[in-house]
Amino acid sequence: MDKNKKKIYLNDIMRGKFIFKSGNVFHCSENWAWKTDKFRDYDIWMVLSGMGTLVSEDKHYEIGRGDCFIFYPGCSHQARHRPESPLNVVAVHFDFSSSGGSCGNDGRHEKYPAGENNFEAGTASPEAEKSESPFNYHRKLRNPEFTAEMLKRSIDFQRAGNREKADFWLEAALVSVLEYDAEKHQEKENIHAGKIDRLCREIASHPEVRYDIRRMAAGCGVCRDHFCRIFRELKGKGPQEYIIDCRMERAKELLTESSLSIKEIALELGYGSEYFFSRQFKLKAGTSPRGFRK
Repeated sequence: MDKNKKKIYLNDIMRGKFIFKSGNVFHCSENWAWKTDKFRDYDIWMVLSGMGTLVSEDKHYEIGRGDCFIFYPGCSHQARHRPESPLNVVAVHFDFSSSGGSCGNDGRHEKYPAGENNFEAGTASPEAEKSESPFNYHRKLRNPEFTAEMLKRSIDFQRAGNREKADFWLEAALVSVLEYDAEKHQEKENIHAGKIDRLCREIASHPEVRYDIRRMAAGCGVCRDHFCRIFRELKGKGPQEYIIDCRMERAKELLTESSLSIKEIALELGYGSEYFFSRQFKLKAGTSPRGFRK
């Protein structure tokens, strides 16, 4: 899935509606293999037991108990399991509307006919077009039985003809998955925040160092663009601007408390040019270094 696809958060979900379409618990046969070209709806697919592999459009997964995927309209993938450890899977097709209405490609809410878009057969609509998904693609649930039980209830109520309760238990299951996603996201953000706080202390203590934004990002385990976004969210400014501000604060201290010349202060702060230092100082402080010193 494209990493830039927006993620859905719980407050958005609660304003929307999940619509159960079809579902089942599958005990895959020894020679089971599954290949799809394009899905035409959303699908939650969770491994209850067994081991195997699933290959999406851009990633390879070793799957087992607790692996949970939310496939999106237009996606394609293939999967197989180990014959000595066959997969048992609970799967539900559904639609999602962020405004509470239908989001089906054909505008309908009714359940697909028996056998259509069946998980075991791996068939899919040839008319399906790839669409953006608001959901994370994969997660490894710590307590899959909890979510599986709610999915099974939704399936049972659908079979009993109680559509309202089928939708209710489907939503409960999906909310439990998305709460897990939000929790993991927050854990990552907390880790990033701690690392960025340490970086900021380092920058404030040693503003003269030539910091490489890409290396800083790598130290946080993210790409440069994502690092800059997180940094700005936490500090209200990008990392480059933060470095410059720390240098200017140190420059003010040196201009006030030392007898160093402007050129010496520029060198002290890692500038190769007194002119460039003075220009940057004026942009930040509203006056030249000499004017500030007076």
